[in-house]
Amino acid sequence: MFTKINHRIFLGSSIPIICMIGLGAIVYSSAMRTFEFESQIATTSSTLGQRGCPIEVNLIAHGLTKMVRSVRAYVISPAEVSYKQSYQEGYQNFRQYSSALKEQTQDTIQRQLLDNYIAEGEKIHQLSQQVFRLVDSGKITEATALVKSINAENVDNNRVQMIQRAEALMREGVRQFQEQQRWLMNVVLVGTTLSIILTILMGIWVTLPLRSKITRLLGATERLSAGDLTQAIEVSKDQDEIGQVLGALQTMTENLNSLIYKVQQSGIQMTSSTTQIAASGKQLEATMTEQLASTNEVTTTAQEIANTSG
Repeated sequence: MFTKINHRIFLGSSIPIICMIGLGAIVYSSAMRTFEFESQIATTSSTLGQRGCPIEVNLIAHGLTKMVRSVRAYVISPAEVSYKQSYQEGYQNFRQYSSALKEQTQDTIQRQLLDNYIAEGEKIHQLSQQVFRLVDSGKITEATALVKSINAENVDNNRVQMIQRAEALMREGVRQFQEQQRWLMNVVLVGTTLSIILTILMGIWVTLPLRSKITRLLGATERLSAGDLTQAIEVSKDQDEIGQVLGALQTMTENLNSLIYKVQQSGIQMTSSTTQIAASGKQLEATMTEQLASTNEVTTTAQEIANTSG
């Protein structure tokens, strides 16, 4: 497995890419969570006043204060109808901003405190309506006694608790945001470091075997170009492209050695045959010389016979 060069290169390049994709997914998830915390903090901050108090809480408290002030003033001056109108404006503000704050409140404890706050405000409204009826009936003494029973202390306590809860949520959101930021920075730092280390290791894993094989290949080709056919080329076990080239060079060297041996044997045989032919030529020359001598003798004898006859 992974015996081919292209396989090693593909694996060596794909693993760092996969790691970077995984790191990117983690960073994206962490960044989205960080943005979520930031959005929550921004939303909470937008609902807080300069002193860390929710704006709607201040507006609700302003409406309740206006209600209490108007009902008390109406007891003192029943002829002033404007106090009833002022009371209605305060009550409308109380209901409006209570509903708005209730819609945007998601924390369970804060919602419970808001419900208590609204209940105390509705209790003041019911008592105020009784005061208005008593004043309109001319029962000023009873109305005055009832007005004194209207106590905004519980409302203030609930208001303070809501402010404290809002500040606690704000601090918790900031803490989570800071932790998420640190987590994101650590992930980026560690992930980048690991990716760099993994990239270097994969590069070494890919290049080191190729480097040693290319060195052997260059050495073998240089010796072959110098005419050295006695070398034994080391062939690697894994059959990658360079290993196949080394194996082909080893086969070529063996074939060349075999061819040279055959040529040498043919030369030896040719030399032996030439020697034999030369020996046969000399023997033939000796035989011809003897035959020529015999012919000369016959000729001489014939000449002598002819001379004798004449």
